[in-house]
Amino acid sequence: EYFEEHGVTCLYVPDEFGGGAAKAQELIQKELNNLGLSKVSMAIMHGMCRYQVPELTSERYKYDESFLLNIVDGFINIGHIHTREKNSRIVPQGSFGRLSHGEEEAKGGSLIHWDANGERKEFFVENTEATKFVTVKITFNDVEKASAQLQNKIKDLPPFSHVRVRASVGHAIFNVLDRFKKEHVTLTFTKITNEEAEKPKLIDDTLLNVDYTPIHIDKENIVPMLLERVKNRQEITGQSLTKLENKLRELV
Repeated sequence: EYFEEHGVTCLYVPDEFGGGAAKAQELIQKELNNLGLSKVSMAIMHGMCRYQVPELTSERYKYDESFLLNIVDGFINIGHIHTREKNSRIVPQGSFGRLSHGEEEAKGGSLIHWDANGERKEFFVENTEATKFVTVKITFNDVEKASAQLQNKIKDLPPFSHVRVRASVGHAIFNVLDRFKKEHVTLTFTKITNEEAEKPKLIDDTLLNVDYTPIHIDKENIVPMLLERVKNRQEITGQSLTKLENKLRELV
């Protein structure tokens, strides 16, 4: 897209574009060539780069960061992986909230400042109200000391936080978790052993090799698609269906 007023070009890349990163890069380069462009000003895309997921053996959906940096002059905003890990001008914004353990870093979004002189800066805006997911690694063998350690770690957590208790297999702290659950009813407790936590992370990437055809949705087809979905799940016909269709068309 070309923003004539500002002299800015933007590349958009949707999820699963081209059926894989290598094909997507080929199609992107072809489009640039067709438009007589060597670079665009910025990119907003879905996907992941190689440096973000080295544990994945499949290369199918991993973009080559050097390719992206070569064709984009400014920031590259890329979303899919829920953690932030910048690489030069590649800015994975991560997720605005926490969805699971292993994401204990600050959450939020990226604010890009681009002034009239071409100066570009990226600012991280933290979501301080993101749900807390906290892992407490127990360092005491004595159950009373271990309980005190756990209590100290969770005493100031806000409601609806998630607490994962980590200790060795058979540690007595796991036997008193029911007591903590009763005393802290707004918290969610789970457990993990040191042995489980230290196992090498194995990623099953077989799903990445399943062919997937993205569904194109626009103002013309969204209403029929929604109506078909409703009819498949609810018994709705006649006047009720007509009213629903009219209401949906008003919204779009």
